[in-house]
Amino acid sequence: MTIAPAEVSASTWRPVDTGDTTVAVTQRNALGTTARLAVWPPENAFPAMTAVDDVLSALDLQASRFRPDSEISWLHRAHGGLFMLSDGLAEAVRVALTAAAWTGGRADPTVGAALISLGYDRDFAAIDPDRPGPLTRPVPAPGWQSVRLDGPLLRLPSGVLLDLGATAKGLGSDRAVRAVQAATERTTRGTGGVLVSLGGDIAIGGATLAAEAAALGLIDEYRARVYPLLVGGGIPYFPHRERRVDLELVETRTFSSRVVYLRYRVAR
Repeated sequence: MTIAPAEVSASTWRPVDTGDTTVAVTQRNALGTTARLAVWPPENAFPAMTAVDDVLSALDLQASRFRPDSEISWLHRAHGGLFMLSDGLAEAVRVALTAAAWTGGRADPTVGAALISLGYDRDFAAIDPDRPGPLTRPVPAPGWQSVRLDGPLLRLPSGVLLDLGATAKGLGSDRAVRAVQAATERTTRGTGGVLVSLGGDIAIGGATLAAEAAALGLIDEYRARVYPLLVGGGIPYFPHRERRVDLELVETRTFSSRVVYLRYRVAR
């Protein structure tokens, strides 16, 4: 679908003409990369863009080490200690530590000081490609095990600077999809869909879209919430197809509302 410029003038989103009138596709610069949004029905484009804007603005204010007014920059200026984090930053740090444990430290969020020593001390767009190389000796990462997170309480050793870039964009995509679904649920009634890509970290939402992606073997994780209520109907994961997917349970949480959150990884 081609979106008229007047419809996107309130933000920095730019329409992308795909030749498909059933899907609205737009993109903008965000978080040092390109954010792309695909949504259908196309009438949901404007509320979807607004929802994604809100998510990206909040994530940037929580987790960007390039913003002096961000929450994570405030932590770094405190030079270590015990901190009560916002829900948003606590989730971002938890995801980063989980990724570090899962990858055996290959995705380590304590590389902040090491990146700065190599010259990555500002957003990509602000880095002069002609400036000389690092003027200081590279420093090692302290290691993700030195960081402790207990709910919203973070214990950060002095001198440890966090960089959440390895996982924050994927988290942002997940958050953005949920926000779009919440903003458009009255009009879609479960029939619409959304895809958000932040520099290639992609999240999708919408029962029919998820089913098609699952049928093609494109889904790496399934996340489900089980409510203490039995109802009839609904849209199955694999409509009209016989299919088996083997899963590995990697996370489970039970909330005070008795809702159970389950996160499964597809066994390859």
